[in-house]
Amino acid sequence: DAALKEDQYFSRGKPFLLIFASSEIANLGKSLQRTLVKGNVAMAVTDPGNAKIGANNVAIAHQLMAQGITIPYWSHGFAYLSPREQHHRAERRGIMFHGGLGRFDFG
Repeated sequence: DAALKEDQYFSRGKPFLLIFASSEIANLGKSLQRTLVKGNVAMAVTDPGNAKIGANNVAIAHQLMAQGITIPYWSHGFAYLSPREQHHRAERRGIMFHGGLGRFDFG
């Protein structure tokens, strides 16, 4: 985060897009989160609802995730509803958008 703090564009409040593919804000570390919330940052996430889950709910960058821009992502191999539906596994691969497994939405 030191390099980000020193970046002339970030420090001047220029728009900064963070593409965040994890569901755990803690992966950013507290120091980087503190820096991010001071800037003009938009966070692109796979599910802004993750901000309400567990430790994310009290994380420094919680609001960035909660107001995140939802981006599509490539589904995981485990994207099926239950173990008995594993035979549908190949049919359920592709682009997911704000994916809950219960409503596997192709983008």
